[in-house]
Amino acid sequence: SDFYPMTDEVASRPRIKRLFSHLTLMWALLCLCQAGVTVWLLLSTSLDTFVAARTGVTIGFALSGAAATVIFSARIARRENLLHAFHQLSPG
Repeated sequence: SDFYPMTDEVASRPRIKRLFSHLTLMWALLCLCQAGVTVWLLLSTSLDTFVAARTGVTIGFALSGAAATVIFSARIARRENLLHAFHQLSPG
């Protein structure tokens, strides 16, 4: 409910449960990959290169994860007819 207010009925829908499971797995894999890249950079580059590259890697992983989360969540929300209020408010 921090990102989208939902009732217990909505939270118990199979697609919504699957979405949260998949998003949790996706974020866990992103964090694992980021950690792997960070360790690899630390062991294979100079400190100056590591600091600069790690900043880019961290931002890249975070933006990719956030974009995927929004895209997947919006897709499921449309399929579950949870965005109807937004569509009624938008012009056209």
